[in-house]
Amino acid sequence: MFAKLKAAGASISNPSGPHLLTTNPISQHFDIGTQICTAGPELVWKVYQATRKSDGKEVSIFAFEKRLCDRLHRPRRKDSITEIMKKSIKHLEVYRQPKLILTVLHGLEECSDTLAFASEPVLASLANILSFQVYSNAISNSRNETSQNNISKPPNAKEYNFIDFEIKYGLKQIAEALDFLSQQVYHHNICPSSILVTKLGNWKLAGMEFLIAADKNDRVACGAWTSRISKLSQPDLDYLVLKQNLDV
Repeated sequence: MFAKLKAAGASISNPSGPHLLTTNPISQHFDIGTQICTAGPELVWKVYQATRKSDGKEVSIFAFEKRLCDRLHRPRRKDSITEIMKKSIKHLEVYRQPKLILTVLHGLEECSDTLAFASEPVLASLANILSFQVYSNAISNSRNETSQNNISKPPNAKEYNFIDFEIKYGLKQIAEALDFLSQQVYHHNICPSSILVTKLGNWKLAGMEFLIAADKNDRVACGAWTSRISKLSQPDLDYLVLKQNLDV
């Protein structure tokens, strides 16, 4: 295993973030700090550093703001997305595998404004880290200082650089996680926002919003991706297999 990672410079911070959870019951159990990263579909889960009040154990708090669904107007769609987010937490608890799947340390807590749960301490989602890599490469490839100044760091970027061994070992862990799940379900949304890098350097699979039951004949029935409904209620189009049907 890796030695514990040094604290990376957090590009994602939101001092007012904990106020988001003051009305959520989870704040009764944890002292919640600043936002450290994002994860999940469209990166809608905000992740905060926190400690458990009972014993001081370090955790990460995942929070989903229900107001993000307000732009969907139709009440059924809003409720549907909230249920999808709840389901992802339930799936993490049902398909537990501490070495491969993100470990939930405190289950779902809900109030009128937010959903929240606590997990083992995470550094960032793979999407956050890759976003910083793309930004760094753009800066390195720019020809002059003026062009560099025109390149903005993405708000969700997390400053961290992998070594080759971390990448190889991380991919191995995700492959093993998928093999573990395949006995019962298919993940159906493998993408950087569904992979969390823990503070110990392990890659853990999460993002279980769109699981599909495994068929004994190895057939997978997938609905067509469509622009007629919110991206939040569908797998990430950028990472769907080429044969996935589109209904635009």
